[in-house]
Amino acid sequence: MAFDWETSPLEEAEKRLSDLKSIYEKARVTVTARQNLGTRGKIWKCWTQSHKKDILASVVKQCKVDVLDSSCPFRDDGALDDNNNRYSIVCCGSLCMQQYQAYSYARKAAKKGL
Repeated sequence: MAFDWETSPLEEAEKRLSDLKSIYEKARVTVTARQNLGTRGKIWKCWTQSHKKDILASVVKQCKVDVLDSSCPFRDDGALDDNNNRYSIVCCGSLCMQQYQAYSYARKAAKKGL
């Protein structure tokens, strides 16, 4: 049965619209990646997806999840793991990048005992 946008409670319609926007964005990234096969490079998962428990739920909700390598301005190729090995992280937008930077700073401070 189709969703009744005209008569359903406004709060329910707004939630449904938000869900559809999220689905659309994920589908757009995937389809664009498939269209650009060969020139797009790697598809990354946003850093937020592997750190959901460490950050605000509102940020997780706005996260786009998939990030195309060729269109990623929010990236850190110098991230360090617990053994001081370098690795790359990618964030889908500035909001996720801000969360990553705050998390990274807190980890560094904790290692130094601050």
